[in-house]
Amino acid sequence: MTASAHSYFVLIPPSARCAVLSNTLHLSSRPSKRSFPIMKSKGRSTSFLSILLFAVAFILLLVATISIPVTRSIYLIKLNFATSAGISGVKATGKVEFGVWGYCVFPVQASAFGISTGATATTCSPAKLGYTFDSQLVKLTGLQDAAHTISTVTSAGLVLHPIACGLAFLALLFALLAACTNSAMLHIITLVAGYLGALIATIAFIVDCALYGILRNKVKVAGVVIGWGNAITLTIIGAVILWAGAIAATSALRRTKRTY
Repeated sequence: MTASAHSYFVLIPPSARCAVLSNTLHLSSRPSKRSFPIMKSKGRSTSFLSILLFAVAFILLLVATISIPVTRSIYLIKLNFATSAGISGVKATGKVEFGVWGYCVFPVQASAFGISTGATATTCSPAKLGYTFDSQLVKLTGLQDAAHTISTVTSAGLVLHPIACGLAFLALLFALLAACTNSAMLHIITLVAGYLGALIATIAFIVDCALYGILRNKVKVAGVVIGWGNAITLTIIGAVILWAGAIAATSALRRTKRTY
């Protein structure tokens, strides 16, 4: 307390001094409001983290969704075959790659007694959900016992890929809106889209694994080798990142509520 303030305080009647001291102590005991901007900045940083995670998950799931026959380099399962017709000496080698929307049969090289008889052109099935196998393809790859099961699984399960991709996009969109408006309702919508998308992406991965397992168990033809595709890997990575984004969005919502 300065000298001028001290002299002013002395002039105050004794009955009013207690009230002045009480008000001074009350003001000094109030919590500082500087902590609120810190919490708000932490909440915003968590929101930006969830936006980044949702964006990465959406891109990965989108790439996995637009697989063969839409994009030739992305596939769920690869089936290499090298079959022969016994004593006739006729052999056929090639590969089939399966995607979300169908499959492609890459050039089949045929030979008789070691002499090449030419190769077929690459052909793809129409882009749709569910597989419809050509009879010649079934014979070459040994899918006789698995064709019906694969068609049923793919028709019912592969639709989860575009659904998970769409939910990841919605989570990203509402996360951006929530970060701009700081609306608790938009945060909640983000959580619903994020968690639901992560769950469906996980189920889509399980369906992919089931399809892979069916092919491994049903196809017993010698010379047929079944391989894991890059789209399955992209799907599980996208699902994990989507879970992480949903958790980050949950943390952002909690910090938003604590700020106000």
